[in-house]
Amino acid sequence: MVVQTSTTQELIQSQIQKVLTLPLEQESTFLSSGVRVIDSASPVRFPKLSADDSAVGYTAEGANIPQDDVDFSEVALMPSTMQSFKRIIPVTHEALRTATLDLSGIIQSALVRWMSTKTDAAFYGDGGDGVTTIKGVFAQAGTQTLPVGAALSLSAVKAATALALKAHVDTSALRLFLTPEDFVSLQNEEDADGRGLLQPDATQGYSWRAAGVPIVVTDRLPDDDETTPAGRALLADMSKAVVVRDIQSVTILKEALATSGKVGLSAAARFDMGLLVPEAFVTLTGITRA
Repeated sequence: MVVQTSTTQELIQSQIQKVLTLPLEQESTFLSSGVRVIDSASPVRFPKLSADDSAVGYTAEGANIPQDDVDFSEVALMPSTMQSFKRIIPVTHEALRTATLDLSGIIQSALVRWMSTKTDAAFYGDGGDGVTTIKGVFAQAGTQTLPVGAALSLSAVKAATALALKAHVDTSALRLFLTPEDFVSLQNEEDADGRGLLQPDATQGYSWRAAGVPIVVTDRLPDDDETTPAGRALLADMSKAVVVRDIQSVTILKEALATSGKVGLSAAARFDMGLLVPEAFVTLTGITRA
């Protein structure tokens, strides 16, 4: 679908799906990792079982069935105070006339790249308050932590996997998120005979796995500025994370930029993220790097 400034001002929802929503899911490593994505402009609440402290056991035939109260809590996302990502991508008329790509290829790709950069930095972040800004995965309460204190190794990945398995994770949903530096460190790890311990998975397009877990390489993982060493990685069951998405508008701007000889694509979107089972997320901390 080609966006034409001569015929389109405010894109309808089906066009937004093709211009921004679907390309963003493919570009963003967080959104494409198996998280649940829900579209909503209103606050959303996800009930969850706080703890299974039931003392109910065996019951004899004909005996009264014990009754036990269940303690539920909830994860509340997308409050009305959540702020939006907003951006205008301007393109000069001269660039449009001389470009080998159409308008869609010029400003749509720029918009998707900018939005994926901003959202991934927020989702993987260690800041945010969950009220006006996204609370990043490293700022979420209840996650597990594994201190490494050395360069990242397969032994550390296996230890993190053990912690995740204690949280009864779906192993098919596990993902290991690494910075490019830590990914190279794992690639350089060798056995006693000098053979690399990390091998590509030829059945998955030569993607990489560590201890059987697919690796996602991203430079959006933040270092821990308060500790030394500061490197971090993440092992997570991404099916236990949920993202609420509100793509508010994608608008072609003609008049607003006309005085400077430009057209542009304006976008506004809100996102929020929460963990339904925080203990299924294991942070590997204190990673050293050369």
